[in-house]
Amino acid sequence: MKIYLVLLSLFFISSVHSTAQAEDKVISSRTVLIPVTLAEGKVKLSRAGYSMPLVKILVPGLADQTFLNHRNIGESAPCIATEDTYHPEDVIGGHPGTETIRFQIRLVKSVAADVKSNVCVVDLTEQVEATVRGFKFAHSRTTRLPERDLGDCR
Repeated sequence: MKIYLVLLSLFFISSVHSTAQAEDKVISSRTVLIPVTLAEGKVKLSRAGYSMPLVKILVPGLADQTFLNHRNIGESAPCIATEDTYHPEDVIGGHPGTETIRFQIRLVKSVAADVKSNVCVVDLTEQVEATVRGFKFAHSRTTRLPERDLGDCR
């Protein structure tokens, strides 16, 4: 009976841990300046791409600076979103116009060993952050890259 319980425990542990914890590494981090129009229609409350409505700013110039697609389905340009407010007018503040905003763009590589399949799973995440008129905005996209040999999982 003890041997059966030990074998059952080992099976459970090996099945639960067949994919090791992912290891993240920042492979690129840069700051860029992008002109952003802060006006009705460009700053809006929308749930496109999210489970709940968020205040978003459409930033066409973001496409020139990023590798991944930051345009949510149904939007006319790449965007960034905030949970700091749920009122677009808080961002516009009665002063529509175009401002040059500092964006932080990071590429993060995540690797995880899938021992069961004998492969290394690699994801690339692009994180975009900016502070606009005191509100913190962000957007991220992740894409799965081709699998690697388990020996190259680092």
